[in-house]
Amino acid sequence: MPAERSRHSDRDVSMFDDAGDGAHVLTVSELTAEIKHLVETAFPAVWVRGEVSNFSRPSSGHCYFAVKDEGAQIRAVIWRGTATRLRFDLADGLEVICRGHLDVYAPRGSYQ
Repeated sequence: MPAERSRHSDRDVSMFDDAGDGAHVLTVSELTAEIKHLVETAFPAVWVRGEVSNFSRPSSGHCYFAVKDEGAQIRAVIWRGTATRLRFDLADGLEVICRGHLDVYAPRGSYQ
């Protein structure tokens, strides 16, 4: 048996076992706040290449869409003030390289 335990050894424990004495138990909000801090600190600005998918521009003027590749997708938004300054039309299937920052939306536990 190796001297160092695998960091994934907790997978052998049932999800609903007793946390044990001294275990640091987070609420969903606390965990999400930690994730938000880590993600937003690690990626203050990032360039991403992908294909526009599920594009919509409701009456608010904001643009909502996903940027995807063959293995993943990220939801994205362009606020109205920025969207009015675009010099091209966004549409499904358009290949883009875009710059932005990651934001974690705590109520849904999602990022964009």
